Amino acid sequence: MSRMTRSLKILSTVAAPPPEIVPLETDFVVILAALLCALICVVGFIAVARCACF
Repeated sequence: MSRMTRSLKILSTVAAPPPEIVPLETDFVVILAALLCALICVVGFIAVARCACF
C-alpha cells in the first residue's frame, strides 16, 4: 500500500512551470538554412563539373 500511496503522491505534485524559451529569430534561421543549402549545391555542382570534364 505504501508504494501505491507514494506513486499517487508523486503524481499529485504540481510540476514547476517550464523555463521561458528564448524566441529564435525565424528570418535569421531561414537565411542561414538557405545559405547552407546554396553552399551544398555549389560544392555539388563543382564536384559534378570536375567529374564531367575529366
